[in-house]
Amino acid sequence: MELDTTCSPNQFQCNNGQCIPSYWKCDSKADCDDKSDEPKECIKMQSCNEGQFQCKVTRKCIPNEWICDGDFDCDARDKSDEDPTKCHTAKMCLPNQSECEGGLCIDTEKFCDGKIDCINDENFKVCHDPNASVKCTELKCSYNCKITPTGPKCYCPIGQEPNGTQCQDFNECKIESTCDQICKNTPNSFECSCVSGYTKKSNRCFGINEPPNELPSLFFLTQTDIQRTSITGDPWNSTSTYKINNPITLEMWHRNRTVCVINGSSAVETVDFRCHNADDLSISWKMPQPDMFLALT
Repeated sequence: MELDTTCSPNQFQCNNGQCIPSYWKCDSKADCDDKSDEPKECIKMQSCNEGQFQCKVTRKCIPNEWICDGDFDCDARDKSDEDPTKCHTAKMCLPNQSECEGGLCIDTEKFCDGKIDCINDENFKVCHDPNASVKCTELKCSYNCKITPTGPKCYCPIGQEPNGTQCQDFNECKIESTCDQICKNTPNSFECSCVSGYTKKSNRCFGINEPPNELPSLFFLTQTDIQRTSITGDPWNSTSTYKINNPITLEMWHRNRTVCVINGSSAVETVDFRCHNADDLSISWKMPQPDMFLALT
């Protein structure tokens, strides 16, 4: 279907007349119905910024940190960010870790400690190097040294990382899983905290339930009503079902104990925007139509 439209200066006009934001062109995703925003020329045009990696097939730009992280960030059909021929050599162990010959990262201090940590005992042979202690002595590590498959390596106490032969503070916040929400690096350690509405237990954040003893429940729409049920499927209470005409979408505002529903026929003129008391769905009030609906009437 062709549209008789003139696009604004910050928009791209598709071949069929459709208008889309200019920055959607050549973003590796067809946004025009006729796919004219992704011509073959896009592959030649697109280049990534410094610190980014360009996927081979999709041509997407992703942060360099996403390369060889175990996730297919380019696309399931691309996978060039997880190229097995490169990811083994590009693998980065954490500070104070070293790589076994099989690719596994273990704590550097675990090498040659009398226990087998590397798969198939690859580190066994390096532990019997008669010159191992001499090599570590020559390295002059400020904290300690171990022989690894790649040679002698310095390691540091918890909260620090090697910088050459010296130890320096390690920023644990660079590791994504250190904290659930907010991470603050401190000298030789770190602090986790949570945003409003969450409480911290250890380094994890959990939502604060209000009221604290309220059991979990589920709000959902059918073609004829809005319902609240327990997670076992049982009705919540006598006012947990409300008949409504052709509900379209639902939004829950937990803090205000409010559930809002847009309902009506496909004709814009009959759309109704109504909110309900979450604890008694029979109590409701009509809301003014959002601007997006008024503009269409």
